Amino acid sequence: MAKTEKLNYRLAEKYALDLWVNCEGETDSRLKVSNRMMGLVLMLGLETGARISDLLNMKYSDIKEMPNKPNVYVISFYVKKSKTHHKWVITSDLKNKIDITREYMKLEHGYYGDFIFYNPSTEKQYGRVWASKRISIANKLGKMGKVIDVAGSHSLRKASAHHLFERSQDLRLVQSQLKHRNIATTSRYL
Repeated sequence: MAKTEKLNYRLAEKYALDLWVNCEGETDSRLKVSNRMMGLVLMLGLETGARISDLLNMKYSDIKEMPNKPNVYVISFYVKKSKTHHKWVITSDLKNKIDITREYMKLEHGYYGDFIFYNPSTEKQYGRVWASKRISIANKLGKMGKVIDVAGSHSLRKASAHHLFERSQDLRLVQSQLKHRNIATTSRYL
């Protein structure tokens, strides 16, 4: 099986925002929710570097404002693979988009649950296969940059790691974000 490649961070970020913003013009309610949720998946994935299965299990209650730091938010989530909890700072802009989505889900779909990525059509959370297919299709259409051979949900994690390393040049920071036990794993990853 071929390994997934990284997405273009900036173009994936732009595509995520386009999905999230342009869903308002969508007349099909299911597609509107799906696009909004996929936009959030991409945005959260790019900011946190979380695996897709961990992303899709995130809850609204996982997001907290940092004490003594107004408008700085931390999302705390469980990482299944390492069986640990992980915290990552998210932008106030992303927190605002999550809040707007929550209000939309309450008003339009009567959803008052805690899971961020809830599908009102199935009354379950969106799944990893759904996210991987959406990423693969967007890749084939060139929505996130040059079409790569193998694009999937892990491509998002790789894009996040590469972007963080390009900005910081700090391998230990990337290791921390990805929750790798061994720095050699992070080095190979990049």
